[in-house]
Amino acid sequence: MIHIKQVERPDEKTSVTLKIMLSLPAWFSPPEDIEKKAITHREYPFFAAYDENKPIGFIALKIHNKNTADIFNLGVLEQYQRQGTGRRLLNAAERYCIDKGYIYLTVKTLDSSAEYEPYARTRSFYQKMGFTPLEVFLTFWNEENPCLFLAKRLDRKSINDEYSIAFWSAIDKLIAESKIVIDRSKGSRHPKYPQLTYPVDYGYLENTSSMDDGGIDVWRGTDGDTVDAIICTVDLMKRDSEIKILIGCNEEEKRLVLEAHNNSEYMKGILIRRSSE
Repeated sequence: MIHIKQVERPDEKTSVTLKIMLSLPAWFSPPEDIEKKAITHREYPFFAAYDENKPIGFIALKIHNKNTADIFNLGVLEQYQRQGTGRRLLNAAERYCIDKGYIYLTVKTLDSSAEYEPYARTRSFYQKMGFTPLEVFLTFWNEENPCLFLAKRLDRKSINDEYSIAFWSAIDKLIAESKIVIDRSKGSRHPKYPQLTYPVDYGYLENTSSMDDGGIDVWRGTDGDTVDAIICTVDLMKRDSEIKILIGCNEEEKRLVLEAHNNSEYMKGILIRRSSE
């Protein structure tokens, strides 16, 4: 299980830096420079990626001023590249910077005028993550290694949007891999509260679990198989909270379902729509 954490202990920052950078000679060298950076990182905000207890990547930030932070170093073991680890590290760094009030995040990397395939991948990664190339400094490092300077304006909404896309993708996967069981058809009455009538077919996803120890609840409408909304509920009588997935519900069915989850003083629900993204 890969997870990201902010590292506070200086010795751990140094240990992770050495393990990752020394394993990536195509990106980082010579060893004495790596050792120097491993010490420098002790003073910087630092996030690491772990596969269980094994460090597989890191990102270290240098704070320039109240407006700007810089990606001082970022590295991911080659066997874990192109699997989302770098993106997750960068997202963690961006959230940190936004919480601290920084407006811009910058990074320096090798310019394309120096043909070198590993850094072509690096440039592609940063541009996919929303960084804009601003300027090339020919002698920042040396003439053989022209420096490309990129920057990104930080925006909390962009982070939220990315998580939103991932959330709905997870819902889609859950639906695709589960059998939908409709056990309460439209027009039937609640078995415990017969005054309540189901306005839309109601059921659950087989082999899933929810707060009530049953499957995740679904409302099945008449408008295909699209999942474009969920309802989050709070039940004050049961003292729990759940989500209900709306499958193929048109606007009228959404309205009726939402009313059904707000028809007593004990049950309250809100409708969360999937964005057009």
